[in-house]
Amino acid sequence: MALTVSLLASSATDLLESGPAAVVGADRVEVRLDHARGEDLAAWRGAVLALNKPFVVALHGPDGLGTLAGTLEQHVGLLRQAADWGATYVDVDSRYAGDLGALPEGCQRIVSMHLTGEFDGSWQAAYEELVAGALPTDVLKFVVRAQGALQGLQVMAWARGLPARQAGRLIFCMGERVAFTRILAHSLGDPWVYVAPNQGPAGVFESAAKGQYTLAQMRALHLPSASESPPRYMGVLGHPIDHSLSPEIQGAALKAAGQAVHYMAIDPGGVDDWQAWLQAAAGFGFEGFAVTAPFKTLALESASGSTAEAQGVGAANTLALRDGLWQAHNSDGIGVRLALEAAWAEHGERLGLGAQ
Repeated sequence: MALTVSLLASSATDLLESGPAAVVGADRVEVRLDHARGEDLAAWRGAVLALNKPFVVALHGPDGLGTLAGTLEQHVGLLRQAADWGATYVDVDSRYAGDLGALPEGCQRIVSMHLTGEFDGSWQAAYEELVAGALPTDVLKFVVRAQGALQGLQVMAWARGLPARQAGRLIFCMGERVAFTRILAHSLGDPWVYVAPNQGPAGVFESAAKGQYTLAQMRALHLPSASESPPRYMGVLGHPIDHSLSPEIQGAALKAAGQAVHYMAIDPGGVDDWQAWLQAAAGFGFEGFAVTAPFKTLALESASGSTAEAQGVGAANTLALRDGLWQAHNSDGIGVRLALEAAWAEHGERLGLGAQ
């Protein structure tokens, strides 16, 4: 799994002083030059090279969730200069990719399109426009803003059906509730995943995009190689779910058990979205979910079948797909009982408690 850390610094000084610590463990760095126009590019070049990593040079205006002002011509000029620093890639907006011109040997284009408008289905046609305007040697980067998990899963299901592209492509969604699409993109063979930096001094690096995992989070996850065929998917569902450590914990357990499973935390939205999410997840190939608040009762009610434990508790903390149908389980009761039995065996006599 290749991880590319996105660095959006406010100045070359910040990048030079805090950048090296922020990219420890990264495979590549995306250096966003949104704030570089009109400044001394020699200072930015020195700061970038001091990172001592293969790097992507990128800059974006508001349409690409960036802050760069100025004309498209100025954007192109800045990218041309930065390409001469030794960049492995230059990320160029599809609207002016044709104006970029020849790049130094060994520098490849990423032709990108960010769709930040309403989620109305037009993204499929927009992708065809992106393909039509790109060269076969270009890496394509196609990012769709999605408001919820169901929309994100729709985009990734569509992406999975696209024909292979030799130069590679990056397709994922932006938004706080669709971070899991970056993991799905990895499972579908995207060449790398963009992540947020390790945090140094507060406020040094602005957020490059909503929905990015941190470098440390991604390194902690168990993400099987994209060559594993077919990919397997599981996760934990909750609202909210950002606080959950289940991906790290369950991922470690799956890795120890030799199971090549992508395990992720997903917020499926409100109860009105629940049934549609389960249907879409089954169609995509998710095998099962851990379930936490506020969905445990709903998980039991919506399942096609359930165990006696789940029925007795009146809630489910696990959903497993069997023959295309969701089956509800509950391991909370037995988990508590086993924990108490173990504690009793270890501490009961010491505390002077008789057998009951």
